[in-house]
Amino acid sequence: GYVSHDKFYIEIIGAEGFTDVDGEPAIRVYFNFTNKFGYPVDAWNSLDIRASQDGNELVEAYAWETVGAVGNLHYKIRPGISIQCAYEFKYNPNGGGVELSVLSWDEGYDGGTVKATYVPDNLPGAPAPYVIKPVSDPTWTANIPGEGTLDDYYYVSVLDAELLSDLNGNPAIRVYYDFTNNSSSYISLGEALFAYTYQDGISLDVSYAPQEIDTDVNFDTQIAPGTTIRASRVFSLRNSTSPIEAEIEAYNTYDAVGQTYKIY
Repeated sequence: GYVSHDKFYIEIIGAEGFTDVDGEPAIRVYFNFTNKFGYPVDAWNSLDIRASQDGNELVEAYAWETVGAVGNLHYKIRPGISIQCAYEFKYNPNGGGVELSVLSWDEGYDGGTVKATYVPDNLPGAPAPYVIKPVSDPTWTANIPGEGTLDDYYYVSVLDAELLSDLNGNPAIRVYYDFTNNSSSYISLGEALFAYTYQDGISLDVSYAPQEIDTDVNFDTQIAPGTTIRASRVFSLRNSTSPIEAEIEAYNTYDAVGQTYKIY
């Protein structure tokens, strides 16, 4: 069902038991998160995920190794895109049913709630891994300018990009930007605005090159008011075929500038 007044569609799809980092029993609950909002969002900042058992609210648990669906909570996804997510709680495997509620982070129960109950001795297990659907011709970034003023004070241009291998030898992309600080304070691009890249409508992880170059350092270098700096950032690729959309997104609004790059 929908939460946050039809902004997000949630489908609870499975649960499994595991032992957490404290050696205690825990439950991992899986759900699909679909963004029906007009801008990129992530499940972590959009949803409030709660669980209770025998009248007691359950606390968050942590596994020794991060399951992909748990990490997916932090990826921003485009409008119309779905991603499989999971959340982990400590629980009593000999207790009553675990009642899960998924609701809006900022609207609470007023925005709608999706619920499910799982019986500890009859957990359905983990669902099949979600297969990301390729987006061979993305149009989100094509509808925004490649440069402009964000948050009133910062003029940014998203420039060229280059393919490389990251520190671990995996395929990556380095995106270049020009950043002009028109505020009254020293600030860096990394402090002032958000840099994201998307592939198949899902944001990519920040990565690092084997050798850091000056523009990589410049991403976090504070500059004086009225000055411009060229910066860059490296991101891991999810595959070697889908185009990349690089954006600089405003801190206080949904405004953004960006470019699209074909990598095949």
